[in-house]
Amino acid sequence: MVIDKLLGTSHARVYRHLAKNLGVSFMEAEIVSATGVGRSAVNLAVRDLAKSGFIDCDRRGRTKFYSADPADLVIRQFKVWETALNLQPVIDQLRPLVRRAVLFGSAAEGLDTVESDLDLFIVAPERKSVRAVLEDTVDGRRIQAVIVSEQELAVLKNDDPTFFAQVQQGLVLLQDAND
Repeated sequence: MVIDKLLGTSHARVYRHLAKNLGVSFMEAEIVSATGVGRSAVNLAVRDLAKSGFIDCDRRGRTKFYSADPADLVIRQFKVWETALNLQPVIDQLRPLVRRAVLFGSAAEGLDTVESDLDLFIVAPERKSVRAVLEDTVDGRRIQAVIVSEQELAVLKNDDPTFFAQVQQGLVLLQDAND
């Protein structure tokens, strides 16, 4: 996958693992096991990343634990970027079928977990073909889509302004040139 080529270094693989598990602390051996990166490379990566302030290091006795801080804006934006990159093949399939696709919710804020669904808001004239594209998972995560027509969108703006506001704050992944 393209993301593996972009982020295949030991440092990036360690950072990605911690980003996917926001707020969870890991010992070096656990990071080695989860990422497939060698022990010495993980040691170098966590030391460099912690020294640079990209991850947190907490010492408990003689053991060091490493984690990514959910409040860190850089890690949250990294997660959003990685999610958008992972969704790109799905977006490419949706392009001829939809007028607009928006990532919203925790994934659009970089606060999602590995168990989180990917919430998409889609404006499309026809649901069935869109649902067929969305049956697959992305990076092992289920896509939870709200699919509406143009007419339903107009009603939604008035009937559920809170939900509509949440969608408006999301990340636009695809938009028809006419919109």
